[in-house]
Amino acid sequence: MKLARSRGVALVLGVVLVSLVSPRAAPGQPSQKDEQLLQKIQTDIFAGRWEQAQAQLEVAADRLSSHPDFHYLRAIMFHQLLEFSQAIEALERAVALAPAQARYYLLRGRIYEVVEDLSAAKRDYQKSIELAPNRSRAVLSLAKILVTEQRPGDAATVLEEALGRMSDSAALHHRLGRVQEMLGRPAEAAASYARAVELDPRLASAHGSLGRLYRENPEEPETLARSVHHLQQALRLDPQNPQWHYELGATYRRQQNWEAAQAALEKAAELAPKGRLIHYTLAEVYRQRGMGEKAKQARQRFTDLARKAEKDKLQRARLTAQLTRAEQMEFGGQTKEAVAVYQDILDSLDGLGDSTRGNQVYFALARLHLNAGEYLRAEEYIRRILEQQPNNGDNHHLYALTLLNLGRKAEATQELRTAIRLKPSEETFHNLLGNLLLDTGQVDAAIAAYQRAVELAPREPDYHLNLSAAYRRKGEEAGAAREWQAYRKLLREQRPRPN
Repeated sequence: MKLARSRGVALVLGVVLVSLVSPRAAPGQPSQKDEQLLQKIQTDIFAGRWEQAQAQLEVAADRLSSHPDFHYLRAIMFHQLLEFSQAIEALERAVALAPAQARYYLLRGRIYEVVEDLSAAKRDYQKSIELAPNRSRAVLSLAKILVTEQRPGDAATVLEEALGRMSDSAALHHRLGRVQEMLGRPAEAAASYARAVELDPRLASAHGSLGRLYRENPEEPETLARSVHHLQQALRLDPQNPQWHYELGATYRRQQNWEAAQAALEKAAELAPKGRLIHYTLAEVYRQRGMGEKAKQARQRFTDLARKAEKDKLQRARLTAQLTRAEQMEFGGQTKEAVAVYQDILDSLDGLGDSTRGNQVYFALARLHLNAGEYLRAEEYIRRILEQQPNNGDNHHLYALTLLNLGRKAEATQELRTAIRLKPSEETFHNLLGNLLLDTGQVDAAIAAYQRAVELAPREPDYHLNLSAAYRRKGEEAGAAREWQAYRKLLREQRPRPN
């Protein structure tokens, strides 16, 4: 009996934790022991003990797969490891099990925002707000996206509506102040910042924003003194933030307090050596103090940084166009031409240090070489991907498929086991492992792998077919007949009906 093949390969390129002990409906209700385990895993994540947390999640996978917070914690782990595709997948499972948990949508929205799917991020933030209207985090995130989309008026509306429910939120008042500045309403912005400071005197960003605004809109002589006061408060609360050192230096410059301006700006340059505006302002301060050589050096530093920024901007724009062109060639069947363009992109990326785009190109080249049957070349690029993303189960799965095509079954089995350890809920991995084990005569282990694939995807006919073949190989005719009937039944159910 021919084995069904593993399905297509998926190529995928500060979380707030809350108490997990909450009332739930009976289905999937964990025991007290399981709740304690989830709390222990959460504690390990808080403490940055990733390997320990990941090991416990793997141990608990079978027992807690129907518990939504199990998948939520897996998503947090994947998020921390920058494995965004797997994090989203875990959150989809959590949402399916508990669709009324606002924090699931909040985290998924943040991940969508990271991968620049802003439409999906907005939908999730809006859903989180709908489910938990008196929590500010989703509101702040939604407002930020609206500002990014050049919609400050809509952002102001979202924030003002939220403040109608949460008038004591310093963070909301501060964000509203920033939006009001964008709308050209400095007096209202100053009032919002002042209210934020009143509500939370330890909010450094509110002090810093208010200090900067006072300097930029000095209505009376004492306004600059108030600017200094709030910027000093921001630095007392956040002493390593180069922005507040720069803003304070710029305020001292406005006061013509050149010595204090120099000290503040030099500290800003130390903390942010690539800050162009810092060096530009510092050159002026040096000139005022008669420090001609230092002024010349600061101006040259500003010029060099400005030129590099412009060059990088143009280069990134060119790379984006090249990527689009290469993808069009690839899907248009121009394989050789696409490979040449991807190679050019890799050469260009050397000076930019853009690992995200690099992995994107490695994936494309690996895919092209695999499809062309050039498995050694594909392996070269997949190994580079694994160097960058060693904790991504899909990467190890892809490597296993490549090794299989090279006839290196033992290494492929090892890679598949690693893939399953990293992503235990992916049924295609278990199915492929079963194929490998059965092919090498490990029948009992193959049956176990196929059974796991069937448990994870009971309506996938091919997995029942493979399990039937494994039972027949072992001589268990009853099991083989049962799985064969399941396979036939699913095929009938899934067969398109005639019109």
